[in-house]
Amino acid sequence: MARDETARDSESETAPLDRRSYLKLAGAAAATVVGARTAAAASGSSYDTITVSAGETRRISVGDGEAFENELVDITADGASVVLTAFADDFTVRNVGIEGVHPGEENFLKVCVPSAGATGLVENVYLGDGAVAGSKGGIYVHYDPGHEGELTFRRVNVAHSSNNGLYGSAPGHRGQSGLVHVEDSYFNSNNIANVRLGSSAGTSHVRNTTIHVDDSVNGCETNCSSPGAVNARGVWAWDGPVELHDWDVKTGSYGSALATRDGGSIEQNDSRIGSAADTSPPEGVPTSAEEAASASSTSSSDSGGDGSSSSGDSSSSGTLLEFVSADDAADLRYEFTVEGNVRKRTSGTDSGYVAESGDSVTDNGDGTVTVSGDAAKSADLGSVQGGDAADGGDASGEVWNGRDGFRFSGEITQFSLEGSTVVEVQDGS
Repeated sequence: MARDETARDSESETAPLDRRSYLKLAGAAAATVVGARTAAAASGSSYDTITVSAGETRRISVGDGEAFENELVDITADGASVVLTAFADDFTVRNVGIEGVHPGEENFLKVCVPSAGATGLVENVYLGDGAVAGSKGGIYVHYDPGHEGELTFRRVNVAHSSNNGLYGSAPGHRGQSGLVHVEDSYFNSNNIANVRLGSSAGTSHVRNTTIHVDDSVNGCETNCSSPGAVNARGVWAWDGPVELHDWDVKTGSYGSALATRDGGSIEQNDSRIGSAADTSPPEGVPTSAEEAASASSTSSSDSGGDGSSSSGDSSSSGTLLEFVSADDAADLRYEFTVEGNVRKRTSGTDSGYVAESGDSVTDNGDGTVTVSGDAAKSADLGSVQGGDAADGGDASGEVWNGRDGFRFSGEITQFSLEGSTVVEVQDGS
């Protein structure tokens, strides 16, 4: 995950493993962990707070393959600011809330995915306290170093930016092939455009998203062709096709619900515009910085299923447990037991880690399951090996500078680990 002055150290304490918990366990001898967690990332409860001093601009950078998540950034002090930058392949920004009005000299969030075939995810992020009237704020998808991959914004709340809420059309306007998609999000009274997308290289999608503009919208002063003007478009398509699915928009007299430019086009599917629009945020969108950082707004909508046993992971039910070895780790072995069922995670289509054929799951015959396994490093989130196994409630395996993933129901009752790794538990993911 992203590391600079905002990095946190993991601290183990006696409590049940919880959603998106992180454990850093090192040492040559096996470490036994019974119900460990950190204060970093429990759903609906724990997160880190970064407090920015008056007049300070805190800069946070996310690199290739890194994640920045479960952080509340407090910029309530006079002149305090934050700029989060992710010019990276396969990055994640998740469960981040900005508390306080942004000064707006720069955008809150500047992102791009430089490499074709790579992805970026911005999920469960709150920028709803807005920016100083007339300033920038908002999110900018950058054309330098270039956007050639695919970028998804999911459950974001962006409000009161005077110069675009999500400005995602710049790379496509410069001929770059990257795409930008928006899902399950809420945009409130952002001037120029609430959502601005488009590329001739492919279709951008906006799904299950609400855009609402009211008299709280601010005129644009910074980098605007018409300083002070208000033209708060709902969706503005540039240079290529944008498809809208199951969405609501109400802009009133403050701007066009839909607009196109320079070859942009819009296709509507199940649209509700004007008085027909439901202007409330979609389910799961955070409505405060704390909700975003703690992931409390998503806990009910993302809860898992019944955790029944299965040979694969075609469904998303159950708690997800992931092992990610340290870069310098030569060998890692693990074993854990749960009260309930466990199965290998065999699909990493949502950027999660998968178990290999060598990871074992063993039913103990007493209502528990033990897991163990091993893995080799793989560029596509896990290779297939013969030494990892899963049977009922037992699993075991190894990780060689790589990663494994399992889903389980019930509580983890025994856990052992030899080597240096990060263990991540995601309830209902």
